[in-house]
Amino acid sequence: DLYWLREFEGRFLLAVIDCTGHGVPGAFMTMTVNSVLNHVADTVCHDDPARILREMNRVLQETLKLRKSGESMVDAGLDIALCCIDPGRRTLCFAGAGLSLYVLSDGRLLELKGDRQRIGYSGSDLGFAYTNHTLDIAAGIHYYAATDGFLDEGGGTMGYGFGNERFRDM
Repeated sequence: DLYWLREFEGRFLLAVIDCTGHGVPGAFMTMTVNSVLNHVADTVCHDDPARILREMNRVLQETLKLRKSGESMVDAGLDIALCCIDPGRRTLCFAGAGLSLYVLSDGRLLELKGDRQRIGYSGSDLGFAYTNHTLDIAAGIHYYAATDGFLDEGGGTMGYGFGNERFRDM
C-alpha cells in the first residue's frame, strides 16, 4: 500500500494505491507502479484521473508483458483511488479502480465507489473507460481514500473503524 502526490500547474494529483504482493514481489510491484504513474502523469495527462487510470492499465500490462502470446507470464496489478484537486476552482475529480472515495459531510458518510475494473491484471480490459466524479470542495466536507488495510481494521475505542458494523450503518 502506498500514497502518491504530485503537483502540476497549481493542481494536485493524489493517489492511494494497493499493489499485488508482499515482500520482494510487492516491493517490485510498488516501484513499477510508482514509475508507471509518474510516466503517465508526465507524458499523457495530469488533469483527468479516468484517462490516467486507463493509460496506467495499458502501460502496466505492456511493462509486465501480461499479454505476451495471449498468456500471462505474471498476473499482477493494483487497486487505486486517484484524485485531481484544483484549489483554484475548489474542485476534486475522483476516479477509482477497486477503491472508493469516502465523503464525510454533516455527520453522514457517503461512499463514492470506484469502478470494479482493476488495473494491470491480465484480465483487465484495455479499453475500459473509467469514470470521473467531480465534486465541489467546501468547508466542513472531508474526503478520505483508503486501501483494504485500513478498511479491515477494527473500530478502536470510538467504534467507528471502517471494518466495524456501526460504521457501515452511518
